Amino acid sequence: MSKLFKIFIGIATSFFLLICASCTVTRCIFHGDSEITDYKLFPYNLIENSHPRFVYPREKVKISTQTSSDSVSTLSKLEEIINRTNTVAFLIVHKDTLIYESYSKKYDVDSPVVCFSMTKSFFSVLFGCAIDDGLIPSIDTPVADYLPEISHGLKDTLRISHLLNMTSGLDYKEPAWSPFALHNRLYWGDNLEKKLRKLRQKVPSGQRFQYKSLDTQLLGVILKRSLKNESISEYFERKIWKPMGMEYEAVWSTDSSGKLEKVFSSLTACPIDIIKFGSLVMNKGEFNNHTIVSVEWLIANREEMEVYTEGIEYQKKWYYSVNEPEVQFASGHLGQILYIDKARQVVILRMGSERVYPTKEWLRIFAEICSDLSSMEGQSVTNQLLD
Repeated sequence: MSKLFKIFIGIATSFFLLICASCTVTRCIFHGDSEITDYKLFPYNLIENSHPRFVYPREKVKISTQTSSDSVSTLSKLEEIINRTNTVAFLIVHKDTLIYESYSKKYDVDSPVVCFSMTKSFFSVLFGCAIDDGLIPSIDTPVADYLPEISHGLKDTLRISHLLNMTSGLDYKEPAWSPFALHNRLYWGDNLEKKLRKLRQKVPSGQRFQYKSLDTQLLGVILKRSLKNESISEYFERKIWKPMGMEYEAVWSTDSSGKLEKVFSSLTACPIDIIKFGSLVMNKGEFNNHTIVSVEWLIANREEMEVYTEGIEYQKKWYYSVNEPEVQFASGHLGQILYIDKARQVVILRMGSERVYPTKEWLRIFAEICSDLSSMEGQSVTNQLLD
């Protein structure tokens, strides 16, 4: 083999590898399942914090190993639960006071973790800010007003409300195992704006709930075009991150163009800041002496809920308990869950590198923790919870 030919083969191989590295299909095959460190793989926008920062009051709370019914309390078993479930962060806020904060050996208070689909719920708050600011007139606005590229069959029927509640009827498979599927291509960086003309409807808009990250990402395109001279990350920083006094910076991964945040999956932040979204909801849009979003946006209309699964309903990117009307939560891949019990004034955040338990089992554990805290009030206690 001649020296010149070897050089040619080397250049061709390098060029091929460079092309493959930027190909979303190849990245999907190479990296496989998504992980809580995936933010390191994507371009991102930095979200800066500012002073003064909001720091939760911390309180040493003691717990009894027994409940009022003489059963063993879930709180007393919490460390054991955390250790066996690959949980990297577990926090509890009760009545706006941080009473529990635990991190795995490789994580600390300043360790960022990908929110995955909890991002959808936090983006919903930002979208509410855009409605409050008049950037978007109403959730009844036709999607075609912002996305004129969509097919004619969608122009007269598809509304922003359908995207918020995942009733768009668009043809989209999630989860999808093929690296060529749109869902995987969007996660690994494809530019959605280039694919708007190819979107097709499977069922009429508003007819049926189907969980689709596509619907949320389309809202991201709508907000991006509404902002014009400001990125979604900049708007998020100005309307939410800085006014709430977040303690650490965050990053929001973008698609390969670097111009559109992946609003369906890829906000990455420290758990101590993520849990503040629960307090924001608990306090009806108020936080750190600021009105972040209108209470009207946060109020759920129970009569217009979409059925997610048995016992769980869905509206505007948040999940709601059917049996406990004061409970709502955000949920993401690998068991990332922000749980809010407004009646008992408890917010719980679990972040993990693996789901381990199904979501309903985590919800049961969180409900028991809230019950334990409620039964503790006014009673003598024996074991310390937060050192």
